[in-house]
Amino acid sequence: MLASILKLKRGLLVAALAGGLALAIAGPATAAPKLVLSDTVHWKGIWSPASAGYRSTFCTLKSDEELSPLPCGVTGVLIPGTVLTGEWSSADGTTSFELAPAVIVPTKTGFTVTGTTGVCVETDAPDPSGVVSPPYKCVATVKVAVNTAKSTISGTFIAKELSTEL
Repeated sequence: MLASILKLKRGLLVAALAGGLALAIAGPATAAPKLVLSDTVHWKGIWSPASAGYRSTFCTLKSDEELSPLPCGVTGVLIPGTVLTGEWSSADGTTSFELAPAVIVPTKTGFTVTGTTGVCVETDAPDPSGVVSPPYKCVATVKVAVNTAKSTISGTFIAKELSTEL
């Protein structure tokens, strides 16, 4: 009986060592990608109904990598009921997006457009050593309000990127 217990213990030890070796070879499990906050942009500007173009007159960007908000600029095209495209740029980089169709909701002073983009591309500014990262996909949540009487526009853009960091 003692011999069979020793064989069992030896078998369990060999199995445990083999399992540990398999884990060491395979490496740790990688985290599944998840969306994490990248940029939050608050801005105000002017909208030209004739050209459908808009641009910011005030803009701040809070990046996941910066301690303080950065000045930025926003430009784009808003054709109500059709498309809302935009781009924001700062010292942190450039992000462009497209929201189509751009569904409008009437308000007392004009209309609003909200939604999550189908197309969003982020390009980071070069790092201090000059290395340029390739552009990558993102998801942007867009909230824009237009005052048609004053031809003013304001909005918030929130970009999220895929991350596999633990």
